[in-house]
Amino acid sequence: MAVEGILRKPVGGQPIREGIDLYYGLATRAKLLLLTEQRAKPDGEDTELANWLMIEGMNEHSQIIYADLIWPPEDRVLNQVNKARASGHDVSLVIESDPAVSAQLLQAGYNVLTFSHTEYAIPIWRPDYRHHASPWDDLVNRVKTEALLRAKDARRDEE
Repeated sequence: MAVEGILRKPVGGQPIREGIDLYYGLATRAKLLLLTEQRAKPDGEDTELANWLMIEGMNEHSQIIYADLIWPPEDRVLNQVNKARASGHDVSLVIESDPAVSAQLLQAGYNVLTFSHTEYAIPIWRPDYRHHASPWDDLVNRVKTEALLRAKDARRDEE
C-alpha cells in the first residue's frame, strides 16, 4: 500500500480518513507493506513517516519499504514492489493512487487497486484529467490582469 495519496495527503501530510479505514480493514486479513517516496535514514533512526504512523496509531503493518536513491522516480513503486517480492513477501495486491504507476504495475503482472480520493488526488492522478497546455500569451495576460486587480484592491490601502 502506498502511503502518499492513500494514507496521507501528498502535500502537507494530513491523514486521509478513507485510506486509513482501508488500512485497518486490510490489516485484519492481510500482511501490509507500506511503500513511501521517503528515504530511510542511514543511522536507523526513525523517519518522519515512522513517527507520523506512530502518532496516528497505525502500527498494523509489517514493514515500510523506503525509496532508494538509485531508482528513477518513475520506476520507484515498481522497484519497491519487486524488492518486497525478492525479500520473500507474497505481494498479492498493490494499492496505489497514481493511475500511471498502476498501469506500470499491471503490465509487470501485479494485481492493483487504484485509490482515487476526490479531495486528495493530485489532478493528474484523476481518471478524468485532460491536460491542455495554456498558450503563453494567455498566461502573460492572466498575470497582467491579476497584477492590475491586486493594484486596484482597496484593501491594500487600509491599515
